[in-house]
Amino acid sequence: MVGNVHKVHALKKQTVNDRVKASQEAFLTVYKAKACNVTASCEAIKIDRKTYYNWREEYLNFDSRCRECEAGLIDYAETQMLKNIEAGKEVSLIFFLCNKAKDKWQNVSKVTHDVPEGTRIKYEIVHVK
Repeated sequence: MVGNVHKVHALKKQTVNDRVKASQEAFLTVYKAKACNVTASCEAIKIDRKTYYNWREEYLNFDSRCRECEAGLIDYAETQMLKNIEAGKEVSLIFFLCNKAKDKWQNVSKVTHDVPEGTRIKYEIVHVK
C-alpha cells in the first residue's frame, strides 16, 4: 500500500509539472507575440503576474527563454532604428549619435550666469527623476 501511495504522489507531481511546462510554453508563445508585455501575456493565458515572477525564479530554463524573447525584441527595435536612420529620420539619427558617439554628441543643457565680482553664490543641484 505504501508503495502505491508513493506512485500516486509521483504521478500527481508529474502531472503538475506537465501542466506547468505546458503553461510556460503557452506563456512564451504569447510573450513573444505581445512584445514581451508581462501583463498582457499573463492575462492571455490567465495566470497571475506573481506566477510569472515565481517561474522566472524557480525555472532557469523558463527564465533563459524569457531573456531570449527580450533580447530578440531589442534586436528588432535596433533593426527598425537602423531602417529609420537609412531613411534619414532625424530623431533616430540623433538618438543613435547621442548613445554611440557620446564623446561628440551629448544631450546636455548648460547654464551660464554673469555675476558681479564679490557676489556670494549658493548652489543647489536637484536631480528630478
